[in-house]
Amino acid sequence: MPTRVRGIIRPIAIASVSGLAISLGILGAPVATALPANCAQPVADGPVTCSYVFTGAEQTFEVPANVTQLRIEAVGGQGGNAYSKLYGGRGFPAHVVGNVAVNPESTVYVLVAGRGQEARGGSNADRALGGFNGGGASGPGSSSGCCDRGGGGGASDVRTVSSGLPGSLESRLLVAAGGGGEGSSPGGAAGEDGLQFQAAGPPIVTGNSGRAGTATAGGAGGRQGQDVFSGSPGALGQGGDAGNFLGGGGGGGLYGGGGGASANGNLQSAGGGGGSSLVPTGGTFELAAADTPAIVTITYQVGSTPPPPASNCFGSVCLPN
Repeated sequence: MPTRVRGIIRPIAIASVSGLAISLGILGAPVATALPANCAQPVADGPVTCSYVFTGAEQTFEVPANVTQLRIEAVGGQGGNAYSKLYGGRGFPAHVVGNVAVNPESTVYVLVAGRGQEARGGSNADRALGGFNGGGASGPGSSSGCCDRGGGGGASDVRTVSSGLPGSLESRLLVAAGGGGEGSSPGGAAGEDGLQFQAAGPPIVTGNSGRAGTATAGGAGGRQGQDVFSGSPGALGQGGDAGNFLGGGGGGGLYGGGGGASANGNLQSAGGGGGSSLVPTGGTFELAAADTPAIVTITYQVGSTPPPPASNCFGSVCLPN
């Protein structure tokens, strides 16, 4: 549909068929523009959905002209398993859905979480690394390699400033947090504290547990008598590392969870805390099911501009009023 710009018609998107965005050219002829390979429009004039999977690097989405709102769905990264995989499971990530406002013809940046690394089973110096985009590392294992723990899951997010540039973390529009890594006890799910097994009964939150990130601060690291055995606190966009030995790493998020602490080096070390999520107004938050892959999907509806009065348009030229 025409818009007035110095007596000519500016090309604007008006339809899409079989993955082709159809525009009206300067002379009124349809011009087909292929959608990116990761985008699909099943129904002509219907919404376009673009899917992003884990790559370990930042990805981009170019906001089309006339589009001012995106619907984003994101799943964070799951926390890593302990070496034996018998201590109660990993922290589950967040699943967040919401609508965000954007500027037409701008670029937004997409980071899909990495899963927390599984226990290394290696030497005393080895740590299980946290997942891409903010997961904290586990504590190093024993010299026998029997007891390494899991890294925290990373976060999935969409932001308006490229990662590494000033203000990038503050520009995030939506964040799905990662879960805490498993120590000798379960890692905390997104938004939840890590746990610690006791001599008897189910695991509970203790002073050794990595705490969850909140809306305004990183989660506290689990505390032990000596600092070397204590977990590091989470921070903006980053989960804390676990202490020596055997604690689980904190999950990434808006604010990361704290790393779990060792219990004097015995097998009852604590899990890392889950990260916090950023949910747009009117959006939804839930925990993802076990082993749900991290992903980000962006959905938009191509906008339209009302035509000017027909009497002012002659072919492909519109005169001013």
